Amino acid sequence: MKDVKTGMTKQQVLQIAGPGSTEVRMRNARGTCSNYLLKNRDGTAQSYFVSYDETGHVLNKGFQSCEAYDTSPQR
Repeated sequence: MKDVKTGMTKQQVLQIAGPGSTEVRMRNARGTCSNYLLKNRDGTAQSYFVSYDETGHVLNKGFQSCEAYDTSPQR
């Protein structure tokens, strides 16, 4: 996920990270968002999201779920 950069296309992200576990349409932010579940070295799971604008380019990303991001999006 460290290779995912703002402005990349959704296709580029799919090549790097594969499909997310779920994809949602944002309510407060624009566009769509993919949820990923990353495994830490200690075996625990960590939520990670990648949000896309209306043109399918990465708008934001980070260590929370799409649903959590959508409550207070950074535009």
